[in-house]
Amino acid sequence: MQSVSYGTERTLHPLSNETSAESSAVARAARPFAQQCRNASSLGVVPPSLDSATQVETQSEFRLHRLRLQNFKKFEDITFTLTPSPKIIVGANGSGKTQILWAILIFLRGHNARVPSSKHFSKDVFRFEDELEDLFGDRFFRNKYQSPDTLVRVGAPNKRFTLTGTFHDTTYHHTNENVMLEYSLDKGLLQDKPDNHQSLAPIRFAFMPPMYQWGDKKQELGRGEMFLSAGVQHMRWRLEKAVPFVNDAVGHLGFQVKVELERSGSEFKRSSVTENGVTLDIGACAGSLQKIIAILTLLYHLTEAATIKAAQDDARGKNIQPDSNTFAQRIFLIDELEALLYENVTAKLYDFLVSTCAKHNIQLIVATNSRAIIEPRLNTKREVLFLTPDGKAVELTGELPNDEQNQQSLFPVLNALSQVKNNNKPLLVLEGVNDQKFYGKYTELGEKFQFMTTAGAVKKEGVSHILRQANLKHVFLSDSDMYAASSDLADAQKRMTKHVGSSVVYTQLPCVESYLILSEMLNHAEAAYEGRYKAIKVLVGHKLYFVNSFKSMLKEVGPKPSTMPIKTEQKQRTKEGISGMALEGLNALSSDEFGQFTKQEKDELFRKAGQTSSVASASTSATDRLFPKLPLNASSNDPEEVWTAMHDKQSDDASSSSFDPVGFWTTYVKMVHGKEAMVRGPDETPMSTDEMIDRTKCLHPKVQALLDQTVETVLRGLPEAVSK
Repeated sequence: MQSVSYGTERTLHPLSNETSAESSAVARAARPFAQQCRNASSLGVVPPSLDSATQVETQSEFRLHRLRLQNFKKFEDITFTLTPSPKIIVGANGSGKTQILWAILIFLRGHNARVPSSKHFSKDVFRFEDELEDLFGDRFFRNKYQSPDTLVRVGAPNKRFTLTGTFHDTTYHHTNENVMLEYSLDKGLLQDKPDNHQSLAPIRFAFMPPMYQWGDKKQELGRGEMFLSAGVQHMRWRLEKAVPFVNDAVGHLGFQVKVELERSGSEFKRSSVTENGVTLDIGACAGSLQKIIAILTLLYHLTEAATIKAAQDDARGKNIQPDSNTFAQRIFLIDELEALLYENVTAKLYDFLVSTCAKHNIQLIVATNSRAIIEPRLNTKREVLFLTPDGKAVELTGELPNDEQNQQSLFPVLNALSQVKNNNKPLLVLEGVNDQKFYGKYTELGEKFQFMTTAGAVKKEGVSHILRQANLKHVFLSDSDMYAASSDLADAQKRMTKHVGSSVVYTQLPCVESYLILSEMLNHAEAAYEGRYKAIKVLVGHKLYFVNSFKSMLKEVGPKPSTMPIKTEQKQRTKEGISGMALEGLNALSSDEFGQFTKQEKDELFRKAGQTSSVASASTSATDRLFPKLPLNASSNDPEEVWTAMHDKQSDDASSSSFDPVGFWTTYVKMVHGKEAMVRGPDETPMSTDEMIDRTKCLHPKVQALLDQTVETVLRGLPEAVSK
């Protein structure tokens, strides 16, 4: 890890508004640009980009690039990148988004304390207990003797946490190989190698908690003590300089709002806000407006012009010549930008922050779960850092999963990742909550796996890519839909496993509802038998669904065109080739082929075939009979042919004297829409899947045997992680 500096320069300390005077050719080259920035205090005036001679000021790689957390709060050891800017940190409640921001704040505060040009520089241990409440805005840290120790992960070796930062630009921070801070319960915050900071420059940073209340002016704390943070109430004196910028910004956001200051001589007495003709003290405004004004105030103090003005004020106070060079590195951290705000306001405010930070070369880092922020950023997925509940950081750098409309979809993946709680178990990726309830009740998969539902039609390869980034072992268990009727299903499963890069298992029946319906039919065999002809009529109404669903699955899992079976004119078989055929083969013969035989020869063919069929039938297991075979001339990849062949067979089986309920009802559930064909209640509406699971205490033994086959396939899909 390297952090370097473009020579020496005069910089402004972000915490105390202090300056340090060191000159360089680069600093002198930057002065003409700084002169242009002095009057850029409003939103409408944006400093121009620098030329190559002063690129130190605007280079986009001036960023805190990477941070490693070891034994900090809930995180044992994670490393994540904070570039490019903006960076969005997302994750479920409790996943550690705020903790990540706190770690960054502590790192930046400790980093600045180790910069020799800062008046806060110390070769000794730097203790920060008195500052945490001001930094974080959390009253818990008011107890400076005990609360800082809660930042150390419980059970951490040596009772310490370590933060290691890497700066992206190799010319700004010069020779530093790393910047490491450690905190132990008895030693406070310290630096491994204080001498490696001799070439570092201070970083100007600001922090905005989820909300900010301006309160009464008398409650304001002194400016000399405060960080550029909304952690405590001290913003009125900062607002004084930011008013033009704030008014331009709120107008840009569409608010009919004007911020004003009432003065008494050189001191201001009150900060007021006029909205739609009504004037209120800023502390009496709506909480959302108070928050927006606080954000804009902090943003102003990170801009180039505000930094120059602060440097001039500080220089006058020290009676020294001001230097026009400013912080080359500035970082704005925001926690839950969406708190208190409507989605449309959140979206506008975030877009404004992104554009303004880009213009002023400010690194923006936002912790959020807002769709208004995340969804528009899908085309720049590198901005997203996802935290799983078990303490992992997933960088969403690759292609996002696509839905059935081939549109990028992020939230099904985020919802799925937010379910990760136990990293000792591999994940079983299911398609919905009903599937989770079904497999949890009728199988033991819940003891071996942690269930995860994607809650959306997303591409498996995209989900698997993200899970692999998080080092999460997983298996997909998916509905086969109407492709369950295809003899190609087993091969399709192998193809998808190879394509996705992780095990994919398809159900042997179309969906979980199919298992429930089949079990119901077999458990009530007599009543089901009486309704067999009605069931055949029902199939006709489901044909369109069958064909469309089959085609959809065929598009996803079917063989490539080069491997598709090709229909060719079949040569007429000879008498020798026909002799010994099974009944299915004889039924598929053409009239010309049958014309080779006399009537007596035909009778003998069918008699022998019937005997062979009887012997085979006697040796067939119950589970084998769950898969009735199609006629030989039916293509397994043509849904029309498959449906017609199955329908004809159902019609024949319904009239057969040796009615096979297992085979008949298995074929039935492979041809109907599971949810629509569910057992109907008194009002003739299908019973919900949830209700059907509740009412079915256990599956019919033959159906359970079929389901157990799928369970075995799932367990084999991840042998290194699952013990039987």
